[in-house]
Amino acid sequence: MALRKIYTFNSLAKLLFLIALTITATPVLGQSLPASAPPPDQYCPSNTPGQCFKSFKAAENAMRAAEPNGGQFLKLKDQSPEQLPSTVRYNYSVPDQVLDSYGASLYGIDYGGVIGGDGYCPVSLATEDRPTEWGGSFCYDEAEMISTFAAKPKGCGGRSCYTHDYVVEGSYILPYSEVSAHQYTRWVPPITVNGPNEGWLEHVGKEITWQETYNDGDHETYSFSARLLKIQRFVCPAGLTPIATDDTSINPKLCRSPALANISVARSQVCSDCVGHPSIPATGDKYRAEVDFNFAGRAFTRYYHSLRQLAPEVGRLGAGWTHTFSAWMGQPNYLPKMMTDEGHLVPYLLVGIGHLVISRPPTAAASTIDQQSDGSWRTVEPNGRVSVFASTGQLLSMEDPDNAANNVVMTYDTRARLSKVTDATGRFLQFVYDTSDYLIGVQLPDGQLVSYNYDANQNLASVDYGNGQVKQYLYGETALAPNGDAGLLTGIVSEDGQRYGSFGYDEYGRVVSSVLHDGSGTTESTEVTYPDATHAAVRTMTGEVRNYTFGADRQVRSIASGSVVETTVFDTYGYGRVASHTDRRGVETQFYYNGDFQRAEVVEAANDSSGAKRTLQTDWDQASRRPSEVRRLNASDGLVAKTNWTYNARGQVLTNTRTDPLSSSTRTSSAVYCEPSDVTANSCPVVGLLRSTDGARTDATDNTTFAYYASDDATCASSPTTCPHRKGDLWKATNALGHITETMAYDGTGRPIKVKDPNGVITEMTYH
Repeated sequence: MALRKIYTFNSLAKLLFLIALTITATPVLGQSLPASAPPPDQYCPSNTPGQCFKSFKAAENAMRAAEPNGGQFLKLKDQSPEQLPSTVRYNYSVPDQVLDSYGASLYGIDYGGVIGGDGYCPVSLATEDRPTEWGGSFCYDEAEMISTFAAKPKGCGGRSCYTHDYVVEGSYILPYSEVSAHQYTRWVPPITVNGPNEGWLEHVGKEITWQETYNDGDHETYSFSARLLKIQRFVCPAGLTPIATDDTSINPKLCRSPALANISVARSQVCSDCVGHPSIPATGDKYRAEVDFNFAGRAFTRYYHSLRQLAPEVGRLGAGWTHTFSAWMGQPNYLPKMMTDEGHLVPYLLVGIGHLVISRPPTAAASTIDQQSDGSWRTVEPNGRVSVFASTGQLLSMEDPDNAANNVVMTYDTRARLSKVTDATGRFLQFVYDTSDYLIGVQLPDGQLVSYNYDANQNLASVDYGNGQVKQYLYGETALAPNGDAGLLTGIVSEDGQRYGSFGYDEYGRVVSSVLHDGSGTTESTEVTYPDATHAAVRTMTGEVRNYTFGADRQVRSIASGSVVETTVFDTYGYGRVASHTDRRGVETQFYYNGDFQRAEVVEAANDSSGAKRTLQTDWDQASRRPSEVRRLNASDGLVAKTNWTYNARGQVLTNTRTDPLSSSTRTSSAVYCEPSDVTANSCPVVGLLRSTDGARTDATDNTTFAYYASDDATCASSPTTCPHRKGDLWKATNALGHITETMAYDGTGRPIKVKDPNGVITEMTYH
C-alpha cells in the first residue's frame, strides 16, 4: 500500500468552489479594529549578513536569492531542539535534484586495449566532445561504428584469416552502470568539454562477438568479443554538480548542492491566551488541535502552529505539527525548556539537585521534574499524570495514576523514530514512516490504518481514516496568505467534503482571521490586528473588540473591552508565575506558591470587604507531587472545609478524608490496588489496577470490587485485532449488594462491545 502521496483536488471546479467559499466569508460588523503596524525586522538569514526581515517568507526569499548554488531548491530540513534557549534556527539544505537535460549519446568499442571510436566512425567521429581515456574520440553513430568495425580486417596474430558472423549481444544497463562527475579537457579546442554542472551516464552490458577463421594450417576458428560502451552527457541545474555513483536507486536525482543556510528568529511559540478556535494574539500564531483517534484513555491529537518554530526531533508530521506523543525534554544545562505535545516551549528551573519545576505552566499549578537514578527524568503534572523522559530527551512512558490500564510505554527504532506505543493490556499503536522520516501512518490495535499524506511542500495535506473518510488541509491560498507562504494553514475540509475552517494572515504571516463554516455559511468568526509590539486587538463574532496588552514574555497583562478591563500581574522574580488576576468585574484573585512553584494559597475576592473573600490553601505530598491537604477558609479565615489524601508510591489515591470543621467528624473513602505481590500470586494481572473501593459510610457496606481478565484470550495470538479480551481488561465489577456487571468482550481497541448487567441482560455495542 502506498501511504505517502501528493494530495490533489478531484476537479478544478471543486478547487474554485472552496476558494470562493473562503474569500466570501461574511465580515463581522461592530466596533472597528485599529490598524496593524509592521513587526520588527526579526527573521535573519545566515547568508544575508546584517540584514533581517519582517516575515518568515521574506527572509526565505532573500536567503534563496543570496545562495548561488541552487538557492531556489533550498528546503527546510529541521528545527533541531538542541538550539540556543532564546533563538529558533530554521535549517535549510538542498535535496538532491533531478537533472535538467540530456546531451548526445557517445559510443565506443573496447578493442585492442583501447576504448574509443577512432577509425570506426569517419562520418560521426565526436572530435569536439568528451575524449577517450587515450585522447581519442567516441562516435555519435553506434550503427556506423559497429558496421565499420565489422568491415575492418583484424590482425589475426600475423596469420592470414577472415572474420565472420558478427553478432551484437546484450543491452546497455539502464538507467546507468555508473555516473561520472569527471571534468574532461582536450588538447585542442574546445579545451573545456563539460562544465562543473555536467556529468556523464555510463552504460555497459552490450558486446559484439565474431568468429576468426585462419586460412592456413587446419583452418581453425576462434571466437572473439569486444565490449561496447555508451556514454551520455547530462546537465544539472545551475549551481548543482553531478553525483558520482553507481547507485541506481537515486535516479533521476543525480544533482547535488553543498548549499546550507538557516534563518534565525527569537523564540515566540509559547503558551499564552488563545482566542478564535484558537489564535494567539500575543504572537500572531494560528493554533489548531485535531483529534484522530483515542488510545489508552487519551485522544491522539495533532497540534498545528503557524509560527512553525518547533517540531518533533524525528518522525515529522509536516512543518508546524506536533502530536500527543511528541513531547521532548531539553537538557537542563543547555536548553532548560520542554517542548510539550501541544507544540509549546515551556521553560523550567533547577530548584534542587536533580529537581526541576515548570516555571510558567499552562495549567493551574506547576509540574515537577525529578531526575532518576538511571539518568531519566520523571515529570508529574498537577493532576498526577506522570511522563518519563530519557536523558537524551525522548519520551519513554506515560502513567495514569487513576487507571493503570492506560499506562503506555514507547518503543523507538534504530533511527530514533517512535515506532510503537503499548498500553498495559498489550494493545499497541504502530507508527509507519517514509524514507524521509515523515509519519505516513498509524495502525490502531483493531487493524485500522490512519494515513497521513503530504503535498509537494511537505505540508500535511490530508488524513485518511479509511472507509472514504478523508480530512483535507489547505495551505498558502492566495486570498488568505497574501505573502505567498506555502506553509500557512489556510483551510480545513471535513470528511464530508465541506469546507469547515478558513484562516487568514497578513503580509507578515500573522494570523488576522479565523472563520468556521457549515453548509449554510459562517458560524464563528474572529479577527485580530496588531497596533504595536505590545498590543493586539481582537474582534469576536458578536462585534465586541478586546484590546490585549502583553509583556516582553508575551504573557497577557490586560484585556480591555470599552471601559471594562481584566488584568494579570506576574511575580517580580521573572519566573512567570501569576501573582494576581483581576477579572472584568474588578474581583481580584491572589496566588501564592511554595518552594516547588506549586500553588500553596489562592485568595479569591482578595479586594472584597463585604464577606465574599475565600481562601484555598493546599499542602502538597512531596513524593507523589499531588495535594495532601486542601483547606477552604471564609472571609474571617475560619476553616470551612478540609480534605486530605494519602497516596501509594505510584501516586495513586489510597484514602480520601473529608473533615467537617464544626463537628470535627470525618468521612474517609479508600482504595486498594494490584501490587507486585498480587501479580506474583496470580490474584491480579497488572500492577496498579484498582482492586476495590470502600466508601465513606460506616453504617453500611459500600464497597465495590473489581476483577480482571488474567490472560489474553486464546484467539489473540492468531487474531490480535479481534480477540475479545486481553490481560488486564476489566472483567467483573461487584457492588456492595453483590450485583455483578460483566464485560464479556472488547473490540480491538479496548472498547466494551458486550456487557451483561446484574439482571443477566446482555447489551452489545458497535462504534462509528
